[in-house]
Amino acid sequence: MTTTDPQRPVTGSHILRAALRRNIGAMAGGTVLMGLYQAGETAFPIALGLIVEHALRDRAPRRSAGRSSPSR
Repeated sequence: MTTTDPQRPVTGSHILRAALRRNIGAMAGGTVLMGLYQAGETAFPIALGLIVEHALRDRAPRRSAGRSSPSR
């Protein structure tokens, strides 16, 4: 590989920095989208658990204060 300066060779770190600079917008957007995806993956089981808990709480048998528990 050659550069505009014939005395200075192109290093691997120079190529990597150039590629990162050229694609910074795509990387930033992808990072934000991946973070949102991970937040959704984390929130789904929590939301599902809350929904199930709410549904089961509404179906639970209720005891009135005046009734005693059955003896066995």
